[in-house]
Amino acid sequence: MKIVVVGGGIVGVTTAYYLAADGYAVTLLEREQELATLASAGNAGLIAPGHSFAWASPSAPMELLRSLTVDDTALRVNPLKVPAMFGWGLRFLRECSDERAVKNTLVKLRLAQYSQTRLDELSAAEQIDYCDVHRGCLYIYRDRARFEAGVKKMKLLQDHGQKQSVLDADGVAQIEPVNEFVQRAGPGNMEAVFIRAPIIRRTGPGSKVLARYQGNPVLVEQDRHLVATFHPELTPDSRVHALFLEKL
Repeated sequence: MKIVVVGGGIVGVTTAYYLAADGYAVTLLEREQELATLASAGNAGLIAPGHSFAWASPSAPMELLRSLTVDDTALRVNPLKVPAMFGWGLRFLRECSDERAVKNTLVKLRLAQYSQTRLDELSAAEQIDYCDVHRGCLYIYRDRARFEAGVKKMKLLQDHGQKQSVLDADGVAQIEPVNEFVQRAGPGNMEAVFIRAPIIRRTGPGSKVLARYQGNPVLVEQDRHLVATFHPELTPDSRVHALFLEKL
């Protein structure tokens, strides 16, 4: 059987891959010059079963109303386009009950878990190194009330097989060395001066990234050694010096 797959994003490519593996003659059509340059290129690159909660929930209507006046909401509505979105809005609101929110969340959870398993199998079979990380997602809450509400909300996913861990400050520092540096050296942003600075692309086993700038490591620790791509001596911030003195 011959099958045509339209669209060369991540979904189209993987669909074509598995169809071909099942013995079908597959033709993949993509209007751009390269694959995965549109929606797939703009994606955050995450498969996160622990973040499978449906957007349509009992709190969503109020979030939509707030989006008309503030900029910090997860959902946003453009008032100029509301008439064209009227039908979609009614369908969205219909899904905002407690019962439908739970149902839709569990559907997303199963899909994310399935996708994660297939991705791991595919990358192992084809030996694809895409700098993947399997350490999970870290959720940080601004106050105790939001933290307790988040733990209660996560219980739905826990009850359906998704591993969740509640961490204190020491637990966070253990899994993310950047937060360990904050604990040891003190909180706050750090001023850094870069002069023809090298770029650290990768770190080896046993090393800890203590600080990053624009996604790249700029302060790395391994045993008694510290490596920085900036000049800590050119600013009044003495926290890196204090960390160095701890190792003497």
